[in-house]
Amino acid sequence: MDKCIYCGSEYAYHDGMTYNCPECGKEWTEHTIESMKLYDSAGNEIQKGDDVITIRDLKLGKDTLKRGIRYPD
Repeated sequence: MDKCIYCGSEYAYHDGMTYNCPECGKEWTEHTIESMKLYDSAGNEIQKGDDVITIRDLKLGKDTLKRGIRYPD
């Protein structure tokens, strides 16, 4: 780990079981890093720079419309 996952500080260091950041005072573990990862509906990890489209159901009377919203990086 070369940077803090919270503030981006380059002074983060590994101290046995945890990682520590002297600038923001946060601690984290490998489990924290794994739980912060995002996955799509097929189970693929979403990386920085990927485009994401969120599909929403819009109720219009008795009909339901689908609307996609694109979220670029």
